[in-house]
Amino acid sequence: MLSTDSSRQYLENKRVELQKRIGGFCNGGSFVTTFESECVFAVLKDQLRQVENALARYKEGTYGLCQRCGKPIDPARLRVLPCATMCVRCKNHQENSKNQRSFAKGGQVQLVERK
Repeated sequence: MLSTDSSRQYLENKRVELQKRIGGFCNGGSFVTTFESECVFAVLKDQLRQVENALARYKEGTYGLCQRCGKPIDPARLRVLPCATMCVRCKNHQENSKNQRSFAKGGQVQLVERK
């Protein structure tokens, strides 16, 4: 299990940054309503959710463990993606499964949303 103080500190700083950016989308109690702003707001909220989930895993003592297989996530992966929930092997398996299901629908190639 990887649970370094630097990872936790990075995640806490990122949470504060995202909360400030999300707060900037409020204007006198009403949200900015342009489509582009709504998209950016949704992305920021999703990033904040991921950071908060990572901090919860850190608090539980499960940060750095793959949620699928339970093995430690490579520290290099966590440096690049501090909110990663799966090791590379399990993430690749998940992505390949999504792509196979997508292709199986009607025998046509479908666009699949990747996160």
